[in-house]
Amino acid sequence: MNRLIPVLSVGIPAEGAAALGKYLADVADIHAVCNCREASEVLSELPQAVVICDAVLSDGSWQLILERTQAMICPPPVIVVSRLADEYLWAQVLNFGGYDVLEMPFDGPEVVRVVAAAWTWYRDGENHPAMCA
Repeated sequence: MNRLIPVLSVGIPAEGAAALGKYLADVADIHAVCNCREASEVLSELPQAVVICDAVLSDGSWQLILERTQAMICPPPVIVVSRLADEYLWAQVLNFGGYDVLEMPFDGPEVVRVVAAAWTWYRDGENHPAMCA
């Protein structure tokens, strides 16, 4: 990758945020926020290529983040994070239009693979105008 992937991390607990920073240090520029309100502010001001969101947030949930991104001209893929990443959550995320689910604690190679694939999907996808990437 020629440039760092702009990633918005929403509500990821401290140990998970530290792991994301470690695993994605060479590929991503991570902007971390705590909740839906802060995420909405960042999404309205800064372009983000990938959103990584905890399943449960202090003022909402991943569904609110997904709704917010889907209303954007250039909607970034949303990856949901959970300690209980079961088939039900995975199916729910995909059915609502999310990109993928990552389980905590994180597996480094899996995190890099999923974020890189989400970036490629965003950059090369037909889900948005060419001006987005």
